[in-house]
Amino acid sequence: MFLLELLKHEPEQIIPIRSLDQHRRQLNLPKPHNISDFIRKSPKLFDMYKDQRGTTWVGLTRQSEELIEEEEEERLITENDENTLEHLVSWNPSWSVTENEKKVVGIAKGENHVPGVLALQFALKFPPGYKKVYRYGGQIENFQKREYLSPYADAKGLKAGSEEFNKRAIAVMHEVLCFMNEKRLVTDHLTHFRRAFVMPQKLMRILLKHFGIFYVSERGKRFSVFLTEAYDGSELVKKCPLVVWKEKVVSLSGYRGRKKKILTFEDLDGFDDDGLFESGSDDE
Repeated sequence: MFLLELLKHEPEQIIPIRSLDQHRRQLNLPKPHNISDFIRKSPKLFDMYKDQRGTTWVGLTRQSEELIEEEEEERLITENDENTLEHLVSWNPSWSVTENEKKVVGIAKGENHVPGVLALQFALKFPPGYKKVYRYGGQIENFQKREYLSPYADAKGLKAGSEEFNKRAIAVMHEVLCFMNEKRLVTDHLTHFRRAFVMPQKLMRILLKHFGIFYVSERGKRFSVFLTEAYDGSELVKKCPLVVWKEKVVSLSGYRGRKKKILTFEDLDGFDDDGLFESGSDDE
């Protein structure tokens, strides 16, 4: 992805390979790995040329150029939508209708909608053959029946660590993931929003306890959380145009990705998740 972006902004969309040495970190290609070998692994995305002085250059293939044109069209549409939003100066009550309300209750718009206490269940999806669901069935049922405060309602009166506080945190995370193109999020990205969202310090533990709603994957030292209802196995059910574009790029690169470890709550024995958010007490 980085090399595509780099070439896209070059005047002729080509660059000497030796110039890429300064971008090894962004390419995730530490020495002594060979940059030319790295590029040759994606012949559908990149072409290599050698000029009369013996300098090797890398450029885009026709397929890459077409993908970039597609991306630019999608970006223009997105930017137009964002520019429209920037001119909005007042809150519209219809925006406080959660995605769960739209799906479960069928509320599309609520001109006079006031966010408050909700009693809606969350869609659950467990791994195939998961038998512990029978052991925890009663707890799951009690959790689903428990009322909770809308993510858009004022939550400052909730006591940190209470059942109401924690279930609202689940509702907030559910709402945030619904807005993501791929219905997933790297937990690091929540760092700066914990106070604004009134989220618990130990969010990871809560997410892992409710892996019928979410599942968490680990890659290196980073954790990502996925909305299970949005996936059929590892496949995203509904894909926006930008996700489809990204998948085209990945398929042309031949990159299969590194295996992710799917975590369960039992994996947290001895795990310290303080680093997932900025320091602060649960009462914040």
